[in-house]
Amino acid sequence: MPLHSLNHFKSVFIYDIFIQPADQNYLTARFLRVIGMHQDFFWHAQQTLEKLFKAGLVLNGVSVKSKSHELTKLLPIYEETLGSDAFNSFDKPKKLKAELWSDTSVKDFVTKISALGSADARYGLVGYQSSKDDLFKLDQLVFKLRQRTMGLDWVIGEDFRAEENLQHFNGKTYREFIEQNPTEQIRHLSIPYQELKSIGENTQDLFHAWNFEFQRKSSDIDKIAPGAIAPELAFSLSRIDALLQNIEAFDGFDKEFVPEGFKWLLDNVKVSSHWKKMIETYLSESKK
Repeated sequence: MPLHSLNHFKSVFIYDIFIQPADQNYLTARFLRVIGMHQDFFWHAQQTLEKLFKAGLVLNGVSVKSKSHELTKLLPIYEETLGSDAFNSFDKPKKLKAELWSDTSVKDFVTKISALGSADARYGLVGYQSSKDDLFKLDQLVFKLRQRTMGLDWVIGEDFRAEENLQHFNGKTYREFIEQNPTEQIRHLSIPYQELKSIGENTQDLFHAWNFEFQRKSSDIDKIAPGAIAPELAFSLSRIDALLQNIEAFDGFDKEFVPEGFKWLLDNVKVSSHWKKMIETYLSESKK
């Protein structure tokens, strides 16, 4: 993907570091809640919110390099940074039955997810209590946080490319876009597609399917498995590594801002010592 501005660089790399992993945590959280694995639901919900809070903060000018993992510490910083554009209240979905909804503040819900998604909860040191509307509130909060994982004052068509659905917002800020399109997500959410019929009819079938160690019956092993069980080829590439190792191959890539982009990354996001060293080496060599 050709990158054409410093803010576009920020957007793409924060997508890789925070937003895409948050999407995976969120999809996993929903699956776990549906099958009744509540403790792990809260863990993945906590991971989802932490990453989305940090993405929204760093793309709106706040370094998250030394920010806490605790949602209760991230929330007030997020609200102060985004001001009136921060999501501040839940609304019961129109088609949801009233008995499945409770009046809960965003602060109280985030506090609950923070507590029940903590290490103590994950290791069974504390109990948990689910509410009927946990999933519906998570859905609503994730949607709004994810929608705000862009610089609110970035200019469409300048800081990032205006896709077809954004053409009539060319020259306007992203803040203006979400104000006028509160139900839109401009970042693609990749949802894996997998037929479930081959697995079985319930979660026990899921556990025993193609499980040669915890065998239940021969038909669990004999049925045809989806390709994801044993793929011939499944991999992903680090965009940082690809850029550092093969920067000249990026056609249409404005290399002028790349050193500045990597410096911004080191200043604002905590990366491992390996990647820190790799990036610092690149920055040092780029000055020669």
